[in-house]
Amino acid sequence: MNLHLHINKNNPNVVWPYQLTLITPFQLWATDNDIQIFQFQKAFLKKLTQIKKASEAISTLNFFEHNSNFIAGSFDSSIIIWPMNLTSTPKYITKLQEKYHFVRCLAVLSSEDLVISGSHDHSIKFWSYSTSQTVSPYCWFQSQTITEHTSTVWGLSINEDENKLISCGEDKLILIIERTNKHQWIVKQKVYVENGGFRLSFINNDSFASQPHKDQRGSSNLDLYQFDVSTDLYVRTGNVPIKGKGQYCRAYFPQLYIPSKQMILSKNGYYINLIRFTQSNQTLADWECRLVQTINFDQHWIFGTVSRDGEYIITWDDESKAIQTRQLIAI
Repeated sequence: MNLHLHINKNNPNVVWPYQLTLITPFQLWATDNDIQIFQFQKAFLKKLTQIKKASEAISTLNFFEHNSNFIAGSFDSSIIIWPMNLTSTPKYITKLQEKYHFVRCLAVLSSEDLVISGSHDHSIKFWSYSTSQTVSPYCWFQSQTITEHTSTVWGLSINEDENKLISCGEDKLILIIERTNKHQWIVKQKVYVENGGFRLSFINNDSFASQPHKDQRGSSNLDLYQFDVSTDLYVRTGNVPIKGKGQYCRAYFPQLYIPSKQMILSKNGYYINLIRFTQSNQTLADWECRLVQTINFDQHWIFGTVSRDGEYIITWDDESKAIQTRQLIAI
């Protein structure tokens, strides 16, 4: 696999963009208290507008692909849905309040009628959109809360069928949460692990990968889990050796699985690791999993994302202080 690097020189002078998210043809870049919107085309970025958002840093960004909105979680405990109309003085559509705790991660269902947040108060909250209320065109309300974690929730991931949710945190616990026919979510399984985790992601409906860390130091492996039909439980089936062991590691760079490339992008220590899965059937035991490429940034302040087609990786790091765009040439 080869990556072609393009560095965008005309970047604003910012420190630590906690979150980057990309959907062609736009990129969102969260920098401390504002959100910058760029036009993205053939690895080049052109700034379109900037939104002054809040008094605290933005911690997570997600797109609503169908209705051209995006959602931002923040250290000021707010979750705000914004329009993508690119006006010079944009106004948010709705604001959801997490009460007094930092928002650490967000997940959005493809139907865009449910947002799930993980927070510093150890909770996972479900925010539902209701068409029955007539107060506003967009009526969101908190429909459920899960409080099984005992520490900060750092990572969330939804499977392909969107009937399972997994979460990880500092408490050395992975929750397997399932959606019922009544549209409620229940904790189906608790997976106790040796170390805490910043990031995890589903690979398909029945398997996922988790990136552990120990005392905020990178791990030597990416752990793999598979659903066992005989026990109706997820079990750890193996791991993939990766780079970044023992190096200081931070959150705010979600692990991502790109289905079209059968590839996971996972930050660990100073590295971004690209792991390829060659699928022969649905079970991980029959897959070939291997580390195909690493990107070394020589320090731990790395933030980034990948396009949904897996063609572009976009990063910002504290060493270069530049947006770097890498294009996948061949795999």
